[in-house]
Amino acid sequence: MNFLEEAVTRARRALLAAPPTSQWVQVATLGPEGAARVRTVVLHEIGDDGTLSIATDDASEKVRALRQDPRAEVLLLSREHLEQWRFSVRFEIVDAKAPEQDERRALWKRMPPREKGYYVSPPAGRDRSSYPASAFHAEAHEPEPVERFVFLRGVPHAIDLLDVSRTPHDRFIYSGGADGPWSRRAVTP
Repeated sequence: MNFLEEAVTRARRALLAAPPTSQWVQVATLGPEGAARVRTVVLHEIGDDGTLSIATDDASEKVRALRQDPRAEVLLLSREHLEQWRFSVRFEIVDAKAPEQDERRALWKRMPPREKGYYVSPPAGRDRSSYPASAFHAEAHEPEPVERFVFLRGVPHAIDLLDVSRTPHDRFIYSGGADGPWSRRAVTP
């Protein structure tokens, strides 16, 4: 097993430990004023190459920030395994205008109707009193992705694992690139 496979296998174990809460991750981007902005999203999948699959709303602040600067950090905290995973990624935004729709469509089809309901309700951050109660949908059953649905593909270049399940704690930095081999370095926690 190479170092990337090792990291992906362990991170998937953390991701799937206790769904859905184990799939809630934090994404940090840079806001328009240059300050860090952190929010919780659902991490749907970690690919064999470490790619992170996240669904979000095209009308969201995070998509605007990622269009300006695609660099971000994603934090996966596993309470079950006492591990913290930090993925340094560059996000590719696959929206309704992207030429390749297969991954976007596949993620939409895997999502439960309750999660899809956010994409047919008013966008986040708007004055709630401007909308009637009927505008908010608990579920959506559209067979194809709706316009506001965006697939974020996070391509990692570094993964930082902090394992506090033992004393002394272990910390490993996995790094590599799309075409190059990955390495692992043990560092002090």
